[in-house]
Amino acid sequence: MQKTKRRAEDIEDIPELTEAELKRGRRVAPKETEAFRRAIEKKLGVSRPPRMGRPPKHPSEKFVPISWRTPPEIMDWLVAQAHRAGVGKYQTFLSLLLRGMMRYKVVREKNGITLKLPNSDQVIVIASNESVTRASPPKRP
Repeated sequence: MQKTKRRAEDIEDIPELTEAELKRGRRVAPKETEAFRRAIEKKLGVSRPPRMGRPPKHPSEKFVPISWRTPPEIMDWLVAQAHRAGVGKYQTFLSLLLRGMMRYKVVREKNGITLKLPNSDQVIVIASNESVTRASPPKRP
């Protein structure tokens, strides 16, 4: 089926929808879409794909919504770094930062928590024992 190009002259004489027509509008139900698809196939003798539009994402490509609380200075830093890196909003920068940190192995040591790059001497200290104990919730009796 060949697509036709629409010109401005083709749609000039179509009146705009009135407020009443817009209120009467509704979404087409999936059953109706399927019936329309079958009718087109029958009329044209050409099979139509069962679904039009953007294909669904693979589960590994979907993002998981999270909610977290963080001190304002961390939030300010994330926003500033995202702006400096030119990657958009802080969520994008945080995802890139965490993805980069996934290469490291988390190690709990007596002086705190460190990240170690496998097969390397590269180490990042992310928290001292003092900051870990302050951030931990109090233990219940």
